[in-house]
Amino acid sequence: MTYNYNSANSQKYYTHSSSYIKSQKSYQLEYNNNQQREIIIKDYQGKTFYQHTGTFSFDRNGHGVNLVDSKTGKKTAIYIGDNDTVIVTDK
Repeated sequence: MTYNYNSANSQKYYTHSSSYIKSQKSYQLEYNNNQQREIIIKDYQGKTFYQHTGTFSFDRNGHGVNLVDSKTGKKTAIYIGDNDTVIVTDK
């Protein structure tokens, strides 16, 4: 198992743990506006009713998915039902 020891804070953290890798990816996405993503939204029957690829941030709140294009700043709001599926893939 690989780990780094930070003597300033007297903390040990594992650089190959899933939580470390997830945190690292989260910071990269937050500060890199060139990250390509794909979002696919499917209805309850599995049919795709929305698909978009590009550089965008998103958040899901209740029955809504909000996309903000990183290049233009334009916002897209999408209503989704209870049984719809949202798939976001970082490329």
